Amino acid sequence: MFGAGLIAGLLGIGAGALKVLIHDLVMGLPPKVSTTTSNLIIGVTALAGTSVYLAAGMIDPGLAAPVILGVVFGAFMGTRLLVRLTNQAVRHIFLGVLLVLGVEMIIRGIWRIGG
Repeated sequence: MFGAGLIAGLLGIGAGALKVLIHDLVMGLPPKVSTTTSNLIIGVTALAGTSVYLAAGMIDPGLAAPVILGVVFGAFMGTRLLVRLTNQAVRHIFLGVLLVLGVEMIIRGIWRIGG
């Protein structure tokens, strides 16, 4: 996990994708377990960071409310879909997402986009 954090910090990406890959390949966890574990960690981390900004008055609740509703709705729908998918299907979807992220990183690196 230290390596995932190091790579994420160097490349400026979230480490969730790398952690799911490590859970799957190194630890042998089923994809459903590793993706839900990663999402839980992301949620706890986001909640901690958001609470600091909210307490400092740096978040406009009127602007944040639609985002919160979208995230809650998406999480609900994603959970309903996840229980219907097989572990193999989740693995294929995740590998597709990793492929898209990898291509995007290469394109951004070649054309120096976004940084």
